[in-house]
Amino acid sequence: MAKIRFGYSDDFTAKNSGVGINTTEPQTNLDVVGVVKGQDLKVTGISSQTGYEGFLRADHQIEEETQLNFGQGVNASLSGEIIVGTGQTVTVNEVAKETVAVGNNGNKLWHNLVTNKHSGIIDGAYWNGSTFDFDGSNDVITGESCLTLFTNDTDHTIEMWVKFDDVTTRQTIISGYVSDSDRWDLEVGGGKLKGGHHDAGYFTSTASVVTGKWYHLVYVHDHASSLWRVFIDTATDVTRTNAGRDLTTPTPLGIGDRTNSSIGHLDGQISIVRIYSRELTSTEISTNYNLGQFSKETSVTDGLITHYNASNPSSYPGTLNAVDTTNTNIAGGSQIECMKVYNTFTPPSGDTNQRPSKPKPGQLYYNYDFKTIEFHDGYGWRQVDNTTRSGRGVIMGGRDTPGATVSEIDFIQVTTLGNSQSFGDLQSGNMESGACCADSTRALKTGGSSSGTEYDNIDYVTIASQGNSIDFGNLQAGTRGHGCCSSSSRGVTGGGVISPNSDTNRMDYFEIQTLGNALDFGDLVVTERNISMISSPTRGVHDGGNWPNTTTLGNFTIASKGNSVEFSKSRSAYGGGVVGNSVRGVFCGGYVGTTPRATKEIEFITFSSLGNTIYFGDLSNLVTAATGGMSNSTRGIVGPGNKSFPGSVDYTNTLEFITVSTAGNSVDFGDISGPMRTFTPKVSDSHGGLGGF
Repeated sequence: MAKIRFGYSDDFTAKNSGVGINTTEPQTNLDVVGVVKGQDLKVTGISSQTGYEGFLRADHQIEEETQLNFGQGVNASLSGEIIVGTGQTVTVNEVAKETVAVGNNGNKLWHNLVTNKHSGIIDGAYWNGSTFDFDGSNDVITGESCLTLFTNDTDHTIEMWVKFDDVTTRQTIISGYVSDSDRWDLEVGGGKLKGGHHDAGYFTSTASVVTGKWYHLVYVHDHASSLWRVFIDTATDVTRTNAGRDLTTPTPLGIGDRTNSSIGHLDGQISIVRIYSRELTSTEISTNYNLGQFSKETSVTDGLITHYNASNPSSYPGTLNAVDTTNTNIAGGSQIECMKVYNTFTPPSGDTNQRPSKPKPGQLYYNYDFKTIEFHDGYGWRQVDNTTRSGRGVIMGGRDTPGATVSEIDFIQVTTLGNSQSFGDLQSGNMESGACCADSTRALKTGGSSSGTEYDNIDYVTIASQGNSIDFGNLQAGTRGHGCCSSSSRGVTGGGVISPNSDTNRMDYFEIQTLGNALDFGDLVVTERNISMISSPTRGVHDGGNWPNTTTLGNFTIASKGNSVEFSKSRSAYGGGVVGNSVRGVFCGGYVGTTPRATKEIEFITFSSLGNTIYFGDLSNLVTAATGGMSNSTRGIVGPGNKSFPGSVDYTNTLEFITVSTAGNSVDFGDISGPMRTFTPKVSDSHGGLGGF
């Protein structure tokens, strides 16, 4: 049997042929208690006739730079735990950045997910676990020769997800540039996308691009029509003749650099590169866009000839090695011999404000506040949510074009673009300017008005089952223009107008699964109408409303009755739509107190930290989408609403959506199938107040 080498540092304790790390009493097996960073855990003396049958147990994550060495030099630098039992096969996927890969000479290849196609050769670009970062100096990833990758007299599509750190300097995004009549490259510079065939003239995008935002860039090389067609996200931006030229230049594909030229290395990040031997349709472009910049796969595979994906383990740099743990006749080399690694990993835990200050992507944490496991995706903490929900959003009542109220309830699937479908009717009758909240099964519509009268009705529906609403109870008073939000169990309303046309700061609450009347919660920090309200699993945040509109944002703890207190003074609009996940709340459009009385601006706040709203983007068509919104962990949907200032009758049936974690303008989702409406309360069974991401 192999022996364990003792005494590499004071962390190790040796006694009676046992060994331990950070333990007062060593054990026969090697136990790691806590994090041992940078220590070498070595097993020596392995011969062709013996295998190490012990196990390594990690009570916490094994950090990067902790090396497992089985007698033949460093074979792997692992981050996280391996789970494998004797008699099973484990796939060791090398995820080291600056260390030797498993069974090869480094991490120099970005693997192509298309079988038998050329992998990209990495020169300088840094892989962070989900993207490649190019420093703008000399980084490049070199692909297959354009002579063999592309085909003459054939349409092609080049699709990429790119985030720029510099848009002013002339830089190359991707190229096939060499001294040849077909030479081409696609660039950014002067705040615009540029490119094309050098000898046929370059295009310049109509739209500007900015730093810090992910762009879905699609370049269609239409040979049949002799055109370049450039799409930004999903929209056609510019077309330009390609003079019938081909992409088949005698040079390797250059990602982040102009091959055979010193002009313009990319300063930014790339997460996905896909190349097709045909022209993608607008529907297919939208499909890939909706998958996002970190999607691991795509359903659009017809004609796919190259697919580099920084988030897909099969495309990671390094080599994938299947390690047979039953083979005891291999000594050293690149194989790990007969190792049992038990999954006794326990994540660190604590309150929200005790999260690790410098987490790595993929790091886990148990949050006492939310009572859920979280992981860090490289940008922020996300909550793991195993609750099964319908994924629906419901739209309950509103005001239609002639100015009359309606009782229709519609629903949509938040994950699927398209028009709404009929759900049922409000039992309380035609109603506008109410407010909604929901838990994972039940949606409630609170208050509202009809024919100038405020009502106190609370209706509810079971979101997964279509049908008319059912009486739940009553608010403390008839109210319209108020806000409403919820946690996974409690709903809270605040502000609005009570009869006779008086603004209120009153807050009500109710338990969503318990029928009955609302009770007093406290008071808003403002006394206003047209309040927009959004929540995380623990905190509700509301804007300042209007008459006159105020910049104040207020917040409160949903589980504890009491008054709201100031969050910041930064929101200048009111009456807009609100969406969010458990991390971020987003206020969409609304009315302002001065001409032109309306704004398309989208702003967001982070629930965990008090502060001003931050610019997110703009609504495409709407200026107000009051009230509420429909969200899941990634997407927020607002609408319908007005297209211009208050008092006009230019209602629309448009629904628009944003990706909550990625700043940008809203995109068309679909339409309300019934009458065009405004002042339409809405909610989903997967919003941020319920936990999840």
